[in-house]
Amino acid sequence: MDIPNRALFNQIFEKTNGEAWVYEDRRAEKAERYKMFFCGYGANCRMIDEIYVSPDLFHWTKLDSTWNKQGAEPGICCLYSDKLKKYVITCRPHWGDRRVCYVTTEDFRTFSPVTHCLQMDSMDEATTDAYGLYAFEYDRYTIGLLWKYFRPNGIRSITVGNQLINALGRMYPELTYSFNGTNYMRSLRTPFIDNGSPEDPFYGCLFTSSMIKKDGKIYMISATLQCEHGGFRDKGSGAYRKAPWLSSPQQAADLPCLWQL
Repeated sequence: MDIPNRALFNQIFEKTNGEAWVYEDRRAEKAERYKMFFCGYGANCRMIDEIYVSPDLFHWTKLDSTWNKQGAEPGICCLYSDKLKKYVITCRPHWGDRRVCYVTTEDFRTFSPVTHCLQMDSMDEATTDAYGLYAFEYDRYTIGLLWKYFRPNGIRSITVGNQLINALGRMYPELTYSFNGTNYMRSLRTPFIDNGSPEDPFYGCLFTSSMIKKDGKIYMISATLQCEHGGFRDKGSGAYRKAPWLSSPQQAADLPCLWQL
């Protein structure tokens, strides 16, 4: 695959000035099976949200539409709601605005207004943010994994080898749920998957962003960072890991590393 100024050997998209999330749409025609929600950085720190479609994850075509005309960072997710018979996109309302909103669409050309559905409240510690929400349908519910961004108390800096973990905040997924597919309620307000120890590659941030069912188990796929949010370094550490869950989160097994960056 020919990509000008390729930055990574496994790069599948030419733009590198932003972040993206890909959704496999099994209801779409082959030419638009995959949707990429690309959040690019424009002038004056303004975000530009674009949608690309692909039949194979290699050849991308830009649609003349956007789910958020204001522009917002990632923390985005898309799923098809059997209740609404529409696609639901969870997102942020604006750049730097850490609340959870949603939009709906039937064709990825026209979208409903950005509507607020979840945020932190008085039971959360100060400076805690709702960084994003990954959602999927399960049984009669829509399950949401809220990316909770927090600043732990006490000593928040540590050196592991040559990796400095800064005191700028950590992140883990917290369980939420919805009856109507759009408005979410908090549950136990405890980590659904915890950050682990300082030496673990998932100590700093856990971005759970995919769920797979196999052999009676549910697997959560998370992009992770050893360093805290905002503490990235040129030689920072990250990993993709999976956590197998049985009938309840209490039966969690160890976190075997799938891919160490």
